[in-house]
Formats: sequence, structure tokens, C-alpha cells
Amino acid sequence: MPFDVHAVRSHNRLYLKVWGHVSPDRVFDCASATITEASKLRPGFDAILDVSGLTSLPDSCLPHVARIDEFLVSSGVRRVVRVCGRLPELVVKLERQARTTGYSAHLATSMGEAEALLDGR
Repeated sequence: MPFDVHAVRSHNRLYLKVWGHVSPDRVFDCASATITEASKLRPGFDAILDVSGLTSLPDSCLPHVARIDEFLVSSGVRRVVRVCGRLPELVVKLERQARTTGYSAHLATSMGEAEALLDGR
């Protein structure tokens, strides 16, 4: 599972994009990188999580997803937008996981739509 994660301090925003096949080891690496990047932001940051390219999300990966979610909540995430893909069951699984850790994500169909939602356009 390739991923790209970066913080944009000027917008106080976290960007995470994941795609491909998922394995627990890669999700662990992604969670660690996400925590490192999110640590660079001020409380009240927004996050765009692009999962539109994921092909699956095995239950064995959910503890690592929970690690990301718990860190986002404890770090003061304000708004989360999840860019969805073709797998509605994956989006439902991620939303259920997010709600157990204390937040709910807005849904978007593209990065442009996610940006516009957070920018109030």
C-alpha cells in the first residue's frame, strides 16, 4: 500500500493519500508517518484523507487505523474530509472506526471537492 502524507502549516492542514493493496505492516508505517506529520500542526487543524485508491481494508489493519484516528482526536483535529472511492463498504468501515474514536468525517468525491468544503467554497 503506497501512501503520501504531508502537513501544510500555512493552511494548518494534513493531507493523507493511500492507494493499492493494504497490509498491516504498511498501515503501521502509514500511521507512524501520519502521526509525525500531524504533530507539525496546531490544534484545530483540518485533515483530508484520500482513500479513493484503496482496493481493500482488512480487519487486521483496523488497529493501525485506530491509532491514526485516536491521534487526530487527541491532537485537536477540527474537520476531517474523506475522499471516497469505489468501495462503499470500505468507507463505511472507516467511518465506523472514526466514530469510535470521537469524530465523523465529511465525504467528498475528489480532492478538489474536499478542498472546497474545507475552504468554505
